[in-house]
Amino acid sequence: MQIGDLIRRAGRQFGPAPALVDGDRSVSFAGFDELTDRLGHALLARGLAPGDRVAVLMPNGIDGVVAYYALAKAGLVRVPLNSRETPHEHAYKIDDSQARALIYTSDPPAEVEIMITAAELPGLIAGAPAGPCDVRRDPGAPLRLAYTGGTTGQPKAVVLTTRSELAEVANFLVDLLPNTRPGSVMLHAAPITHGSGAFFLPHLVKGAPNVILPKFSPAAFLTAAKKHRATSTFMVPTMIAMLLEEPATASAGLVLERLCYGGAPIAPTVLERGIGLLGPVFAQLYGQAEAPLAITCLQPWEHTPDRLSSAGKPYTFVEVQLRDTEGRVLGPGQVGEVLTRGPHTMSRYWRRPEATAETIEPDGWLHTGDIGRWDEAGYLYLLDRRHDVIISGGFNVYPREVEDTLLSHPAVAQAAVVGLPDEKWGERVAAAVVTRTEADEADIIDYCAGRLAGFKRPRVVEIWPDLPVSPVGKSLRREVRDRMVMAAGRTNMLDPSQLTLHALTLRQLGSAAQLAEVTGQPEAGVGSSLEKAVGDGYVIAARGSFMIAPPGRDLLDAVYPEAFAALRADPAVTAAMDSFETGVNKQVLHLTTDWQTMEVGGQRVPNDHGDPGYDEKIIDKLGRVIDKTAQVLAPIADADPLTSRFLDRLGTALTRAEGGETDYVSGVRVDSVHTVWFQLHEHLLRLTGRERPE
Repeated sequence: MQIGDLIRRAGRQFGPAPALVDGDRSVSFAGFDELTDRLGHALLARGLAPGDRVAVLMPNGIDGVVAYYALAKAGLVRVPLNSRETPHEHAYKIDDSQARALIYTSDPPAEVEIMITAAELPGLIAGAPAGPCDVRRDPGAPLRLAYTGGTTGQPKAVVLTTRSELAEVANFLVDLLPNTRPGSVMLHAAPITHGSGAFFLPHLVKGAPNVILPKFSPAAFLTAAKKHRATSTFMVPTMIAMLLEEPATASAGLVLERLCYGGAPIAPTVLERGIGLLGPVFAQLYGQAEAPLAITCLQPWEHTPDRLSSAGKPYTFVEVQLRDTEGRVLGPGQVGEVLTRGPHTMSRYWRRPEATAETIEPDGWLHTGDIGRWDEAGYLYLLDRRHDVIISGGFNVYPREVEDTLLSHPAVAQAAVVGLPDEKWGERVAAAVVTRTEADEADIIDYCAGRLAGFKRPRVVEIWPDLPVSPVGKSLRREVRDRMVMAAGRTNMLDPSQLTLHALTLRQLGSAAQLAEVTGQPEAGVGSSLEKAVGDGYVIAARGSFMIAPPGRDLLDAVYPEAFAALRADPAVTAAMDSFETGVNKQVLHLTTDWQTMEVGGQRVPNDHGDPGYDEKIIDKLGRVIDKTAQVLAPIADADPLTSRFLDRLGTALTRAEGGETDYVSGVRVDSVHTVWFQLHEHLLRLTGRERPE
């Protein structure tokens, strides 16, 4: 059986019923069958041959799904590209996959032999014949290349076949979604390029429509879920946490039967809140790119208080073992690596025979790299990735266990735990956390002391504005560790009181809490510095806000040359600042102007933000410029923690804007991209001793 056979049968059985819904646009089952047939013919007519790789860079939407399954019908190999990744990452995957064609929306990241824009698709479809596009390929031939997350190194392409795709559909319908029917509705809130896309075919073959959100935000999700009466959805844990933080969720009246989650660890406290708010609808999926979403699952009725941290039991048609380092199979209570076997797994890594041999045993068992244990009832508990285990004083510390403890603290919203080099212990446990309310690092460490053994407790806790994650929401512990190791070798060049004054010159006016956000210092310490500075005449206080006085500016003017002397003498810093001024800074200024106004009839008029497509295009361009800025300013950020912090804050503001909170682009928000960019520029001018260009 081919994937096209499933689409054709659904077209015959469910004909005019809606199969795909995207905003006001809807495509029927029969229409989807015809669109994918026509586009499949058109792609082959452009000179592509079965087995050729075709990269697809398109946002969540109907056109992207049509492209995906037209490729399947034509025997072409899909290489999906996540629109949230950078052009550099896209170019790497296009080159590594040896793609002959690229289907894209705008600004192609690389040139290949056959370039097809999304705007060309309607014309290609209209001009192609209507008969079945039915290229029959061996079930073991490549169907799509799925790239690993790159959390431990350069992403590798996983070869998934028609056989593995059909096995995944069967696993879902037998175990995860057994009640899927024409009355069901799947709401795709996450990128279809990744986990959410696995839910498309199971719903299609059962006559259930797939509703697609272009981008996730809690408000957009709730609106669509109520309008379409969604029964199923898939989210990564970060999305669930955001949904639970949304006040409107409690009264939304959702009719969800399955809220499936996976892709990253989830805190039991988040699940407890979710079950209390939404009911017993949560289902956990454990898988990875090499065995997509189908190793184990924890059903809604299995989400009992004692099993919220479990990954569940193996799917019916999937084998799972735990083995020690000698290859011995382990029983309940013993800790070892998770291996899986079944038709759902990858056939190999693309163009990486050595990595394939290391990962897949001759008898088909696939090494996941995850560490886990069974309980007596056959439930799997994941402890961590093999590569992430911390060894401190000869003891194994599993970061996920420590993260779960941190996440049970009422103020902690996100956590990442890593091992830092330590002369005495080999590694010491360190954590970066994001808080939902004001918290103190020492309090968080004390909280862990009563809940974790001594060798597991974090010795260092840092509060960050956000944590680095992959485009699909996986915590990038490697990047957290790199940042912490780098920061350990650098310090602010201004002392705490000087740093507070410096932040005040960047903000012009601010409270202790706002200045603490700029500098990364504890609010209490900033408050003490401000109180002393007021007494010394350096700062003026008025109704809880502060502004710098002329003597304070004079003090900083005297301090800057000595404090920043080494940076000002560094040729790499000079070159970075030149690139910033002549390149990315001008681009951001143009984009923020474009955000505030738009061209209508040859004239610039105020942007009333009534055109979501226009706004989305600006946000997308801002994201690319901010990515470039991080590269340009790397020589400065490597030496100066405050520059690095500004870059982190820009990333946070952009993420909020991408999630639908467009006031994070420009406006009255003190933490918008525009405001943070202005402060970054002012900081760089003072650091390098330059004047603001005209």
